[in-house]
Amino acid sequence: MKRRLKFDYNAPFCLSFALLAMIVYAAGLLSGGWIVERFFSIPGAASLTDFTTWPRLLLHVLGHVSSEHLFSNLVIFLLVGPLLEKMYGSRMLLLLSVFTAVLTGLLMVVFFKGSLAGASGIVFAFIILSSFANARSGTIPITFILIALIFLGGEIVRAFSGEDQMARFAHLAGGLVGGMAGYLMVQRRQASRQ
Repeated sequence: MKRRLKFDYNAPFCLSFALLAMIVYAAGLLSGGWIVERFFSIPGAASLTDFTTWPRLLLHVLGHVSSEHLFSNLVIFLLVGPLLEKMYGSRMLLLLSVFTAVLTGLLMVVFFKGSLAGASGIVFAFIILSSFANARSGTIPITFILIALIFLGGEIVRAFSGEDQMARFAHLAGGLVGGMAGYLMVQRRQASRQ
């Protein structure tokens, strides 16, 4: 008897996030960008007393303004995310993503003009977090140093050269969140072994 192959929803958080981002992008295309602009982006200098600002602090990570923007985020998200989800669990990645989204949204509201949309901050958090995958307590992984130099160093240079500063600072904030989360998870993993 031939065994049938089944699809495996192997990374529930990452796959669900990617599907939602694609649905929001399609809705944005169908609405001429109105849905992304109105619900899935966070404007700079938005009023925190406006009740519509609060959900957008979180939902802006699902909005993307172009197919290149969406796919560049999702490629890295779906390459790195499932491995992190297997290692740390769906709940931990959800919490990390929510924290990163709200932090980058607040940075946008407080410091920048324009509008912020996309999952780049979360993607950078995942990239940096992945460099701690096999770290031991009391050590600094060389992979973390190299990734920080390559990704975050490049973002710092581009941020101060005037290239889309608000997105660059969202990337940096996500990278810092990923680095702190990686460090804390290594410490917690080591403490649980003792």
